[in-house]
Amino acid sequence: MNLNEKNIFRYLQIVKPKRFPARETKYSKECKCGHFIDSAYIRIAGEFVKLCEEARQANSANAYKGLGILVHAHNLVFGVIAAELERHAKQGAEVDESAKRRLLLTAAFIQGISLCEQTIAEGLYGQAGALLRQEIECLAAIKENTKKKRKDGRTPNVVMSPWKMGKKYGELSDIAHLSNHDILEALYVYSNEWGRGAGIVPQYVLETTKFFYGAHVAALLAVASDIDQLYQDIYKTSFGDREYEAMWVAHDILCSEGVLVGSK
Repeated sequence: MNLNEKNIFRYLQIVKPKRFPARETKYSKECKCGHFIDSAYIRIAGEFVKLCEEARQANSANAYKGLGILVHAHNLVFGVIAAELERHAKQGAEVDESAKRRLLLTAAFIQGISLCEQTIAEGLYGQAGALLRQEIECLAAIKENTKKKRKDGRTPNVVMSPWKMGKKYGELSDIAHLSNHDILEALYVYSNEWGRGAGIVPQYVLETTKFFYGAHVAALLAVASDIDQLYQDIYKTSFGDREYEAMWVAHDILCSEGVLVGSK
């Protein structure tokens, strides 16, 4: 049976766990369970995973079409970061405690870039909110370390994040903690020919995707600027003219798309 969004609810209601007489198997010896595994559930799980994967792939294809020039901005800044990382990959240097901490925070940010972009494009907005929230915290922590105001064990003060991104932090916290019913409805309730209800697979919504993606690109631009400052402190060298030009192009795109308002 091929599962789809229409019949998955109905099918899950019909198929109920069936109890079997106690029977010792290699599984029951390990888990001390008196029931053996019904392979039908494994098949159902596989079909449901495939259903979710297909939905995410469709969302991603639609997202990259709908995001337009914001994708160009993302790739520009990501390219600048990757080029600078490669340029300094084999350079050794003595670093102070502040630079050491900033390097670790920058590494943590960079490792999550592709995952954050992927969750946004695939319509996993709840997960994307949590990742974006961490990006803002990371930017704030970098700034605190730059000014030697960082205190271990405390959540970074998001007021320190650039472009007043701390204002988005509150909304992202509601998403990450699933604490606001109105936001949950906006993210997970959909209408289709069968009615209106909570979706079991992610759905693509252009406006929501643009909100998250724009914030992600802005965070990417901010960390690129932090990397430039970090390399100036460590290697006494800054980005080149081409890198700055690419960053300004990305900045102008964010302004034209309404992500950054009144920013210089």
